Amino acid sequence: MTEVHKGHRKRLRERATAEGLDSFNPHQIMELLLFEALPRQDVSERAHALIERFGTVQGVLSASVEELASVPGIGKRTAEWLASIGELTEAYSRIEMEDRLTVKGLRSAIRFAMSEAEKVSFPSVWQLTTTRTGVAASFKRLSDSAEWYRPEVLKVAMSDILASHGGCVLIIVFDRQMDTEHLTEQAQAYASTLSLMNVELLDILITVGNGITSIRRTEGFEPRGNSRLTEGYLREPDDEAQN
Repeated sequence: MTEVHKGHRKRLRERATAEGLDSFNPHQIMELLLFEALPRQDVSERAHALIERFGTVQGVLSASVEELASVPGIGKRTAEWLASIGELTEAYSRIEMEDRLTVKGLRSAIRFAMSEAEKVSFPSVWQLTTTRTGVAASFKRLSDSAEWYRPEVLKVAMSDILASHGGCVLIIVFDRQMDTEHLTEQAQAYASTLSLMNVELLDILITVGNGITSIRRTEGFEPRGNSRLTEGYLREPDDEAQN
């Protein structure tokens, strides 16, 4: 391997450490993986060939040993190594998904809010984004006040939804006291905005002292959307709920 190639490997690794992989092209990510399998060879052409053949990094890591070995420059040992990385990645993803919070309805949403009330500062507003099946994708603080509906707060909220690829949203307000006037109107306005992004607002939970109020249950808020989570949200047993 030439000194130029050595320098390329060092530069790419240093960039990955400094910037992460978000700015990397698929073939550059594939190069990083191939560096470990082929420590003394130029891997650029092989990386391009793999992405061209399978389309994405995920496509490469999901391919069989036989499919990988059919790519020019990829021998059986390298193919087996890439396939093993794919298997490990898939296994890790399953474990991570199993460990994530899952919101099945109002009862589990309230249970989560109560557990977080012991950790967060008052007042504050947080947004939980989930998949359409209720698996948590992000839990982000939006504001250090209870005024969750301010434009600058909603801008942060929508940025978080886009970043986490959320399909459903739960707003949780932690405060010592809370004026719920106009709350349903504000929630409906936010739900309308989210619907333009194909995202559903599940509920807004108001945590005051030891009590939690669901505006969907008590204030007549009607969500927009027909996901299974949204439709079944109030039907989950909620005998632990407090108002």
